[in-house]
Amino acid sequence: MPIPLGILAVAGAGAAALSSDYELIQTSNVGNTSTLNITGLGTYTQYKHLQIRMVARSSRSSSTTDFVRLAFNNDSTTRDHLLSGSGASVTSSTNNLAGLRVCFVPAASSTANAFAVAVIDILDFNNSNKNTTIKSFSGLSTATNSINLISGFWNNTAAITALNFEMDNGSFVSGSRFSLYGIK
Repeated sequence: MPIPLGILAVAGAGAAALSSDYELIQTSNVGNTSTLNITGLGTYTQYKHLQIRMVARSSRSSSTTDFVRLAFNNDSTTRDHLLSGSGASVTSSTNNLAGLRVCFVPAASSTANAFAVAVIDILDFNNSNKNTTIKSFSGLSTATNSINLISGFWNNTAAITALNFEMDNGSFVSGSRFSLYGIK
């Protein structure tokens, strides 16, 4: 059985999430804003993990790319690791930025109407016995095409009640969309 996109047997060795284990909680269409806050997550105790499926583009005018950051509960004490491939080269980096980098997106001077896509897994978001970890898999098509794998953690053991997304240098353009799924 194929493993559904976004979750790689986190329930245990050999176990895979079924498509019936994913439930759409909400979809947010955003544009002309640099932030998106999803709140009230403490009420979703029936889910073990969360997943964001994102399509986004930035209005940043001075570059071909921008990136989306994620903070939990308005606290950006995070660390992330990036592995990026363009087909011609591979790069890696680590950052202690204000918020996790979860996706690089095309910006205003990039290919017209190009959007990036990402699947972001937030593991054990209600578990207050450990730091919360994420995995993001994303891609964008611009003058410098890339596929990115990002892992990161929030240096806090509190349960997550809010997701705070922010564009680093521009705003989300019309057509940007975030869909939040709960995973049982």
